[in-house]
Amino acid sequence: MCIEIAAAIADPFGVAAQGACIPSAPAINSQKVHSFVRFDATVGTNGMGFITIHPCIANDGLLAYYTGPTFAGTSAAPLTASNVLATGVSRLSPAGLPYSTAQCCAPDATKEALAFGRIVAVGVRMWYTGTTLNESGLTYCYVSPNHMPATQIPNGGAPMTIANLSTYDQTEISPLTRNQCSLSVFPVSRNEMEYLSPTTPAASSNTDYNSLQLYPYSSGYVNMMSGYTDTVASVYAGAPPAIIMFTGYSGNSVHVEIIQHIEYTGQLTAGRTTRDTADEEGAGQVMAAANIMQMEMTNNAGLIVKPTMWSMMYSALGQVGNAALKIAVPAAEKALSALLL
Repeated sequence: MCIEIAAAIADPFGVAAQGACIPSAPAINSQKVHSFVRFDATVGTNGMGFITIHPCIANDGLLAYYTGPTFAGTSAAPLTASNVLATGVSRLSPAGLPYSTAQCCAPDATKEALAFGRIVAVGVRMWYTGTTLNESGLTYCYVSPNHMPATQIPNGGAPMTIANLSTYDQTEISPLTRNQCSLSVFPVSRNEMEYLSPTTPAASSNTDYNSLQLYPYSSGYVNMMSGYTDTVASVYAGAPPAIIMFTGYSGNSVHVEIIQHIEYTGQLTAGRTTRDTADEEGAGQVMAAANIMQMEMTNNAGLIVKPTMWSMMYSALGQVGNAALKIAVPAAEKALSALLL
């Protein structure tokens, strides 16, 4: 139902988002799961840190890079060469997902993957956890509107800097405080709303095709920056469509949580699937509204009292058509399961 995908985009950590699916035709029954990870990142020795987000359907793939206290860079450069992490940068995998890279990838052009998936939405939230005395700095939250690599400066591939990121209209800039900053990543093209074919086309490179299967929001890009790639579980990791950069005193810590909502089909999902429904028109309206919601989030960055993401979604739905008549904002955010249709 469109209410579920709207919930997954507007409030990915909420109860109503669980079990979300993409209501596109044909409505293939699917296994609906969500994975949840928590970790702590740190401002490096030069006063900045970063977290990159690589939505991934395999439990041993790459979900994020993040900085620790020994990171000495001044840009979002997770690698110093292909497969070589920069000092102070760590990898994170979505370990809570049910299927591995080997199960989600077709080994050659004649065999079929055991499970293949599509990502409904991804949510990220972060807040400051250091001492009150040292509380300072800014956060720069960015989701590429067309899911281009967020660690690269366009037209050259140099590592992303805060100076460049701050010039983007879509970058949400706010103080780094104990109030959470958040972002939502969701499909921006028809391809990202579909399951990839479960077999590798004979004319395609297995490496490139498997990267596209595992990282559907990476638009086929595997270069992190400056031409460097990272092989994770024997497959090139997809480039990140989203990034958070943050500043402050060296050693200041932030807490980060990432949730992914994913649908799977295939041989391994037998007995685990539930019914899907198709509503192409409603799905299109929700996606259009989600893009408007992203712009509203940027416009409201830094406000002490911000509109809720649900209220921004509802307002956006009213701008794109009559979808607002079908989906109502929860009367209380603590009761998301009681949504009115």
